[in-house]
Amino acid sequence: FPSHDNRSRSIQGRVPPMTMMKKPGSHGFSLVEVAPAMAILAVGMTGVLALLPVGLEAARQVHAETAAAQVVRMKISDLWLSNQGKASFLDGSTLLPQTFTAEGVLTNSNAASAYFQIEMAKDVATETPDSCRYYLTLRWPVRATLEKNQQKRVFVTEVVKTP
Repeated sequence: FPSHDNRSRSIQGRVPPMTMMKKPGSHGFSLVEVAPAMAILAVGMTGVLALLPVGLEAARQVHAETAAAQVVRMKISDLWLSNQGKASFLDGSTLLPQTFTAEGVLTNSNAASAYFQIEMAKDVATETPDSCRYYLTLRWPVRATLEKNQQKRVFVTEVVKTP
């Protein structure tokens, strides 16, 4: 068996490969170290940039959904207030479609800023002297060229008269 000293001498006498050698006093990274790091960084950044449009579209959708909820809440309040103190509930002729901007402001249906359209219908079958059900259909954007490009939500509300 070779002694421990002989084995350590043979390892010490070995010359390290060229990639492992550094010039005395040199600092920093070699091209062999930087190139793979840049490739990994480029792949990661490409992935992040690919997700950016998806995030922006989701933010736009959330904004539109929030504005839609505000428009519906406003119309439900209008229905409730307009039916209080009256002998009968609003009929279908007074529930004409209305158009709103993206900020929820009432506007002309032909206006360039028109974004939401709400239609209201009274459910006559469920009407009692004290309550009535209304269906509110909200569509947006109004100017969508195809029906499949429009969002549509249907809301049901029960309006109850208070004494």
